[in-house]
Amino acid sequence: MSKDNGRRDRERRKKQKKTEEEKFTMLDNDEKTVRLLQWMKRENFVKTCHLRAAHFPGTGRGLMACERIQSNQLLISLPRKLLITTVTVLDSYLGSHIQGWTPKLTPAQILSIFLVCERCRGDRSSWQPYISTLPEVFTTPAYFNGEELSELPKSIDGVVQRQLENLQLSFEASSRFMEKLERTFPEFHGVLTYESYRWAWHVVNTRSIYMDMPVSQYLCESERDEFALAPFLDLLNHSAKIQVEAGYNKLNGCYEIRTLVPYKRYDQVFISYGAHDNRTLLLEYGFMLPRNPHTSINFDFDTVVSSVRSHSDETLLETKIKLLRDINMIRDLICTEDGASWRLLTVLRILICTRQQMQCWQDLLLREMLPEEGETLLRSAALSLFKSQTQKYRTTLEEDEKMLTSNTSSHSNHKQLAIQLRMEEKAIIRCCTNVLLQTFRS
Repeated sequence: MSKDNGRRDRERRKKQKKTEEEKFTMLDNDEKTVRLLQWMKRENFVKTCHLRAAHFPGTGRGLMACERIQSNQLLISLPRKLLITTVTVLDSYLGSHIQGWTPKLTPAQILSIFLVCERCRGDRSSWQPYISTLPEVFTTPAYFNGEELSELPKSIDGVVQRQLENLQLSFEASSRFMEKLERTFPEFHGVLTYESYRWAWHVVNTRSIYMDMPVSQYLCESERDEFALAPFLDLLNHSAKIQVEAGYNKLNGCYEIRTLVPYKRYDQVFISYGAHDNRTLLLEYGFMLPRNPHTSINFDFDTVVSSVRSHSDETLLETKIKLLRDINMIRDLICTEDGASWRLLTVLRILICTRQQMQCWQDLLLREMLPEEGETLLRSAALSLFKSQTQKYRTTLEEDEKMLTSNTSSHSNHKQLAIQLRMEEKAIIRCCTNVLLQTFRS
């Protein structure tokens, strides 16, 4: 190889490295990250592969591969003593107070209370190096103001309301316990506010890993004990395309994550939270994925029934509704960009079929179609369903797109997320309508 060719190759590799590094910002000098890793090292945490904390555009903080990672390679092995679980809390200064308390608290409640108390203790807490790295606010609807909530699709109003009500009830139950605790620990007086509990509740519900814990006689049995907070590991972001194996290794006493996909150097390393659509991701975690393969709209059964009332024999409709409830066909009525699901179309076929066709309703479950006249009626009912969903929005898809592109700086992050979610729903409905029309033309 000539000197000129060698120089060009070096320059090309240098330029490529610079381009790759511009995709993220290293957090090596971030004081909180440095303290976290130093603390974990003192607690016998050993990195199984070279991962470094970095800030990535689009996902925020995450973990970056500093070397090539092979499929089936162990990403992280976190010692049991670095996990915050209900056992951690019951073994702490809060344990005796929780054991004697009735009504019993749920696992999420005692973990939330523990986080609030430990954050209050500051540097006196052994968990402070971890707690200091946790987000101070979240982007779930519980953090939206009234105007921002109004921008969300109407299809999730009920879910959002239940989430807010559950958070309020959980806070009230925890507050009664804290009133007793304050008599023993005056330093905790007034620390459990709705805002501090909301923060802790979100830490538990958005950043925990799944870890099935043994049943405790001191905890409320209405909620499964499966939460574990995992320092450093919780920097791994979600990707719908990633596969991992994760779980507690009883042989070495560590929680381990093994990747089933390879990574190149400078790649962001991901885990999967599960096959969630963007509605679930926003409600439960406070973010959305662009080009999410699990994107869908889930129609409420009552909404589907309403769409066929003008196409169905009213005297027979109640019988059909009871049948569908009995055979558990009232859930997962979804449509995606590829069109309406078999389950949704089947429910519509049963709801619009004639009395004579109802005698052979089992055939419809075996993917049988109605006669031509019935299928035409099915198309009308489906189009009516899509139209009724579209009419729930105050704006069109084009108006939302214009709103985002022309006034991005004037919108809060919450409002942008709300607009993006309803845009996604509108795009799906438009695709479903087109698929339905094309199918019937063919």
